[in-house]
Formats: sequence, structure tokens, C-alpha cells
Amino acid sequence: MTGVQSVLFRSNMHNPTAINNLDQISVRVYPNPTSNEAKISFTLANSQMISVKIFNAAGNMVYSLQNIYKTAGNNVINWNGNDGTGTKLQSGIYFIKLEANNKIITKKLVIMK
Repeated sequence: MTGVQSVLFRSNMHNPTAINNLDQISVRVYPNPTSNEAKISFTLANSQMISVKIFNAAGNMVYSLQNIYKTAGNNVINWNGNDGTGTKLQSGIYFIKLEANNKIITKKLVIMK
């Protein structure tokens, strides 16, 4: 366990509400790895505005969807594997960050061509 994880774990143990709130958003990215497009599937406890940002391994944002209204329950965003200019992304590791309800959930995606 790294130092950061250890601190977060201890912090959550003293704040049971933090643990419960994390369960309000469930995120899945598939297929993973992918050769082209991917689905970002998530479940929301409440209807709300969300943002999705995709970063490459160097930390550069390559794609974003900002302030999209989604309803409570199951939702899916079909991402075509393109960056913000419409160019197909190259093989590599990417990080998908979904922000909802003042929380950020990050999932790793591998693109293999």
C-alpha cells in the first residue's frame, strides 16, 4: 500500500460517509483493452451534470465532454476513440476521468492497434 492510499484509507475510516458516497457512482470502461472505440458505463444515484475527460499517459487531456446532464440510473457514453480534433488516438494507456457529484473516478483504458 502506498503512502497516499494509506492516508486515504485512514481518512475514510474516520469518515464513514465518505465510504458510502463513493458507492453512489459506479463506472466501467469496456472493451478494455480496445482497438478502436469504448463504452463508458456508469450508474448515478441522482440525476446530475457530469464531465468526462480522457488523458494520455503523459497527462495531456486528449478529449472531453463537459457539463452533460445524465439521469439517475444506468448511463452509457459511446466514445469513438478519437481525440478532440477527430483524430484516432494511437496505441497506449489512457485515463478516463468521470466527474459527478463533486467526485472524480478514474479508470485506465488501453488502446492496442
